[in-house]
Amino acid sequence: MNSYPPLRFCSGVSVFMKKIFQGKMPEKYTVFAVFLGIIAVIFLLQGLREHPESQIDANPDDKVGKVVVSIVEPDHALIADWIDRIREIAESTGLKLVYDEPEQYSSSWQIEKINEYIDGERKDIKYLVLFPSSRTGLDRILETAERQGVKVILVMENAQDYNLCAAGISIDYRTQGKMCAEYLDELFHGKEAGIVEITESSGSRMSNLRSAGFREAAALHNNLTILETGQGNGSINSTKSVLTDILQGRNKDEIDAVFSCSDEDGIGALYALKLAGYHPDKDLKIISIGGSQDALKAIAAEEYTATIKPRDNLGDVIAADLKTLESGKDISPKYIAVENTLVTQATVSQYVHMVTMKNEKTE
Repeated sequence: MNSYPPLRFCSGVSVFMKKIFQGKMPEKYTVFAVFLGIIAVIFLLQGLREHPESQIDANPDDKVGKVVVSIVEPDHALIADWIDRIREIAESTGLKLVYDEPEQYSSSWQIEKINEYIDGERKDIKYLVLFPSSRTGLDRILETAERQGVKVILVMENAQDYNLCAAGISIDYRTQGKMCAEYLDELFHGKEAGIVEITESSGSRMSNLRSAGFREAAALHNNLTILETGQGNGSINSTKSVLTDILQGRNKDEIDAVFSCSDEDGIGALYALKLAGYHPDKDLKIISIGGSQDALKAIAAEEYTATIKPRDNLGDVIAADLKTLESGKDISPKYIAVENTLVTQATVSQYVHMVTMKNEKTE
């Protein structure tokens, strides 16, 4: 900072004035010193105005390139894993990850927050990893990002519809829900089955599309009936409480399966069923979406029926795209589709990271 000319001049003036006030310089220089002090202040302010990067209070961290992750979903384990993987690759390439937990599960909150980062004078935002909660306003966000030089990695269904992103990762949430209904129909072989559905927040795009897909597919099978829907908010404890209330209000033979829009809700359902005296997967089927390790372990322990798992870990895919972009290369292919896999007790050994013996039941 001493190399900045206004500061060097002011430093010299301050030494000169100090000597005067300490009696080490003749009094006749007092007026001259005051005059120099005024000039020094003017010189300093003008210099800082023209060179704001030289301000004394400037935060060096503001100059670090940043990766903004915008996702308006409950902050459960799977999403936390994605963010951790993105953070790891960002920091390894000299970038800093910025993630704000949602204050509201709404597209208006997400748009407002994104605009704080990209629709202004900030030049430190290099990348935006965007899971849009709505298509509303998306075109404007992409246009603003392009104008500001921010590269966008877009994660949503039909990401190929948007040309202004640097990379598009398509994941079909609706199909995930349909796969759950189709598997339940296969398990019940045309037999009547009453189903309780557990969703996340009403503002969760993932949950809404998964629920819509499940209902569309269930409607094609007359034997599948959705008896009731509870909102678990992607929280194990919340779902445990919600499903416990539902179970208490119904006869034990009414419910044959629980469909949860996330694994976290599914694990909460597992605990609620055990608390109510059921034998999960035997008395009632449980199927959910996510492919989390908790769900996989429960499947391996034969206490859980199935989960829908993206074939590729989204965190790894996004991290690879960031690394490519930071190296100065374009993403090729620009658009990819993440396929979904049904994981059952017959196939779980291929996916669970930690071997879970059949007698290691969840507590």
